[in-house]
Amino acid sequence: ADFDAGAMREMLSWPDIIGVAEVMDMRGVLERAPRMSGIVQAGLESGKLVCGHARGLEGPALQAFAAGGIESDHELTDRQDILSKLRAGMTLELRVSHEPVLPEAVAAFREIGRVPQTVTLCTDDIFPDDLVAQGGIVHLLRRLVQYGMDPVEALRCATLNAAQRLGRRDLGLV
Repeated sequence: ADFDAGAMREMLSWPDIIGVAEVMDMRGVLERAPRMSGIVQAGLESGKLVCGHARGLEGPALQAFAAGGIESDHELTDRQDILSKLRAGMTLELRVSHEPVLPEAVAAFREIGRVPQTVTLCTDDIFPDDLVAQGGIVHLLRRLVQYGMDPVEALRCATLNAAQRLGRRDLGLV
């Protein structure tokens, strides 16, 4: 989409909008391009979510992306990427469409001795037919448990952690 900070501020004022979704212009954020800086700043000023797309970022670039206001990422590649993004303070959104990364995620959580409260689940990039056939988050929960995640921790990622991330104090209770 092609819009500027003013349009973003307007959209963020709508009550049903919960934030800036999937900031994909990594270069624009890293280079502090005026358009992207304005969009991210509008998100931060609104107090709503500023979600990212940080595939392949590492080291100083990842730190700069997070410091630039991007709070989360669902583009996870391996155990080291997961650990780096957690260290950068980002919320991680594990997704069912990244099947090979799920065992790596479980291994990363074992390495640090816990599943952080900043780990949530999402259904990004799944075809509607697969969603109906497999069950989306339910399928992801099954896979995480299959790869060795404690079922209670997996359920917490899908419920309480996600509700806290969204600022929904009325959700996440079992």
